[in-house]
Amino acid sequence: MTQNKFDVSFQSDIYKVNDIVDNSLRFLKNNFPLLNDNNLMEFRLIFCELLFNAVIHGNKQDAGKNVFFSINVTGGYVNSIVSDEGNGFDYNKALKISCMAENIFLESGRGIRLVKSLVDRLDFDTNGSTVKFCKKVESDG
Repeated sequence: MTQNKFDVSFQSDIYKVNDIVDNSLRFLKNNFPLLNDNNLMEFRLIFCELLFNAVIHGNKQDAGKNVFFSINVTGGYVNSIVSDEGNGFDYNKALKISCMAENIFLESGRGIRLVKSLVDRLDFDTNGSTVKFCKKVESDG
């Protein structure tokens, strides 16, 4: 492994997210050379969802506010934190609403539910402006 930490902060601009996600995936490939395509796709979905949520919902696309993103590789685990400078949200309510059959087509909550299904652990800070996750990486090709 060449390095075990990836840190970046950026202004809330949706057009910056894809480059940051690409850089984060390169970082993971360097740390897990045998990462399979399924894991890469899962990480792309997780990172895109959390970073777009921070820019769009957290910071309301206010270029005066930043998003902070870090990845820490420890053993076979990827730990990540995404924080924004917004007011936060009620993540428990969003998850509950998104699980209700009549709300399946609502835009709110589906992404967090998707992320939760792809990681081993998902935690939010008190107001929901910081999300942390842990995911075990299977790099057996």
